[in-house]
Amino acid sequence: MWKNMLDKVKGKITEFKRRKEIKKKAKTEIVQTKTEEKDKNEQIPKKEYPNRFLKFYYLNQKKLNKERRKSYSGRKGKGICVRCKQKSFPGIVFCEFHQQKQQTYNYRSRHKSI
Repeated sequence: MWKNMLDKVKGKITEFKRRKEIKKKAKTEIVQTKTEEKDKNEQIPKKEYPNRFLKFYYLNQKKLNKERRKSYSGRKGKGICVRCKQKSFPGIVFCEFHQQKQQTYNYRSRHKSI
């Protein structure tokens, strides 16, 4: 009777130790993979930027352009000038003032002496 109980307790203890070792191995593997990821990230050369604004722009370029396109198309759909908040001509993205400025800009750029 006592022998059976001792065998059961020994079996549970060895099973407990085995589980503990497995957990330790899993933890060490996780730590090793994290350090490997850090090493990979460190291998990527960090670019130098002239200032913090350009750094922000280049790191977030996709998101910023997406926001700009969304804003532009939203204003265009609502009939608002894309450069200010005035009503625009139907089918045109500029108000009267900015339409005139754009026409003069186009005229000057197309008639430049080469």
